[in-house]
Amino acid sequence: MKLTIGPNRHSYYITYRPKRKDDLSNLLNTTYKPYYSVLYHPNLANYKSWCYNKPMDLLFDIIGWVGMVLILLAYLLLSFNKIKNGYTYQALNLLASLLMAIGLFPKNAWFSFSLQIIWALIAIITIIKLKQKPKTS
Repeated sequence: MKLTIGPNRHSYYITYRPKRKDDLSNLLNTTYKPYYSVLYHPNLANYKSWCYNKPMDLLFDIIGWVGMVLILLAYLLLSFNKIKNGYTYQALNLLASLLMAIGLFPKNAWFSFSLQIIWALIAIITIIKLKQKPKTS
């Protein structure tokens, strides 16, 4: 039995092997194991990433979005000369990259996660250098 469920008949297929041994195992010469299986369509491999099964999924997404907005805000303010490349800009970069890393960690997006950690390390190093730099009057 093949049952197709979902939009455009491509979301997933549910298959069922009957419970009685005589039904299919003799014909197919296979080991009898009753089971239900769900096979996801390859075009919708990321379908589950849009489903919030747990409240924490939504929380991590919100944290990531706040980080993304902060990093864009920092770049926008620097580009329009509202802030200088100093403590404020680097603090915004540090906070934004850490928030984005927190949002990416549960999704196992390791490339993006490592990028955000490196971005945070660069911000930390720059803040340390700014503190060590003597102020000129």
